[in-house]
Amino acid sequence: MSQICVVWTMVFAGIVIFRTVRILGSMKREKRKPIRFALVFILAAFFLYGLDTLDRYFKIDTKDEVVSFSTILIVGFFILSNRYSFFLKVFTEEAKRIKYENSCIRGLDVENLVRHLKKLMEIDKLYRNEELSLASLADELSISPHQLSELLNTQCRKRFNEYINQYRIAEIQTRLIEEPDQPVLNLAFDAGYDSSSTFYTAFRKITGQTPTVYRKKRLQ
Repeated sequence: MSQICVVWTMVFAGIVIFRTVRILGSMKREKRKPIRFALVFILAAFFLYGLDTLDRYFKIDTKDEVVSFSTILIVGFFILSNRYSFFLKVFTEEAKRIKYENSCIRGLDVENLVRHLKKLMEIDKLYRNEELSLASLADELSISPHQLSELLNTQCRKRFNEYINQYRIAEIQTRLIEEPDQPVLNLAFDAGYDSSSTFYTAFRKITGQTPTVYRKKRLQ
């Protein structure tokens, strides 16, 4: 079992190194230097693990080498973090840039789409349609469902169901107070829910309370 764990660790470490090299190759020349240092330390840590593995599982004495490499790794990382304190930030930004280049909403008028989406929700109240789906909402915006999904994730930081639920629950919260005699489920169905269980789950997730408790506390 121990040997299997070692093999898998080596495999995953290799994947990390491969992906780091791939990102490094796509970066602009002036940003590569700190990332090269980071790659060196990843390789050093990988080599250090290999030495420890030889000692632990194959009974080859590598204690002196492990101590030496550990010292070099710690001192080197200290120097790197002081001289190139921004290298992790650069690495993260570059990964985001690569992701953006593969974006399916690249080239679209994102700001206009977001405005149109808000109009559909806030003015047209499209969320009240119980049959509203990712595909049907995408049709309203003349984009694909995949593009709408990415638009919601990147611009609104929400998935489709979360985005729709926020509008439905907000309306219900208002009406619970303004219409105290109206049954809760009537409000839920008016707002677009077709299932009481789905409604109660969404309401509790957003407010932390049941609709009845929410109404009671605010009408006291």
